[in-house]
Amino acid sequence: MTVPSRESSAPNTRAIASPRLNPTATLSLLPVVLYVGLRAVTGPQPAIAAAFLAMILVYRLNRHTGALSALAVLTLAVATVASAIGIALNSDAAFLLRDPVGDFITVAVLLGSIFKRRPFVGLIAHEVAPGVVHGLDLSSRLFSALTLLWAAQILASGGVRLVLISQEMSPQTYLIISRATAWPAAAAIVLLTLILIRRAIRRRPLTASTQTTSA
Repeated sequence: MTVPSRESSAPNTRAIASPRLNPTATLSLLPVVLYVGLRAVTGPQPAIAAAFLAMILVYRLNRHTGALSALAVLTLAVATVASAIGIALNSDAAFLLRDPVGDFITVAVLLGSIFKRRPFVGLIAHEVAPGVVHGLDLSSRLFSALTLLWAAQILASGGVRLVLISQEMSPQTYLIISRATAWPAAAAIVLLTLILIRRAIRRRPLTASTQTTSA
């Protein structure tokens, strides 16, 4: 029996190890930049309105499918409610509450996906690089563990943001501190996710080759 070589059987892990950056993803900073800039020269209402319009623009430009699309719609829905309340009450705090509320809702979605044995990280991996992770079971412990890790990081981020808002600091200070504490942790989690998925993918072909040889 012909034994498949490692080169022919191993999937290309570069798609997972070096994902391409979506140029429009950088536009996610636009609502924050507009809000902070306008808030320095105007009241809450104009700044919130401009930030919300920027969120809609970002949503339309960043076209997602599947799980990412559902999460994007949910995030926009939370932003819509928070923006409406913030404008009606002329309140920065009401608008900024979209951050922790969105985080807590996202955590609920992630935990729900684990309960349904369709962990969110697995769904994203199969949607972004289906040809690469096709050998990994969607309900595997790896995807469940990674989804739980994501949920823990987002829960902690939401808790920190809620505490910051309760301190009644300026919107500019809140946004700087909340982003400075959340983004590095999120980047580390994503990097760890890529490393662990890549390692799991590399182990699959070796196992398959061993089984073929023994047969």
